Amino acid sequence: FLVQEGDIIDIDQKRLVVKQNIQKSQLISFYKPAGCVVSKADPHNDTVYRHLPAQFASFYYIGRLDKESRGLLLMTNDPKLVDEYEHPSHGMHKSYLVILDKPLREEQIAACLAGVQDEEDMLSMHSVAPARFSECPDSYFPHDIDGFLFKVVLES
Repeated sequence: FLVQEGDIIDIDQKRLVVKQNIQKSQLISFYKPAGCVVSKADPHNDTVYRHLPAQFASFYYIGRLDKESRGLLLMTNDPKLVDEYEHPSHGMHKSYLVILDKPLREEQIAACLAGVQDEEDMLSMHSVAPARFSECPDSYFPHDIDGFLFKVVLES
């Protein structure tokens, strides 16, 4: 059935009323540049919202990237979608490419896999492995970058 504004739906002894202004869920991807913060407002820093058209000013960001990090940021107008991506109960893994100034030793990788305490949170890593710049699109990194590349997958 086509559900329209004002319709009443009874399912398993629960009543739902279709409200007006049902908004279609949207998801956009934004390549966050280094130097701006993932925040709605910050009096001291440039924010991702200053780089977006005004029509996305009310969108929520999914996850965060540090100020000097750059990369893909997902944004949506649907807070339920944010929960699906971020809440640990949904089991979503997050992958990062990390550049270090020296290679990780085996015992450091083992320590990462055992978990890293970040303030009140314990970050659990699913995997940490060396990666190759040649396997990444040129747009990921400046051509003059130097360092050791690792792919880190965090458990939710």
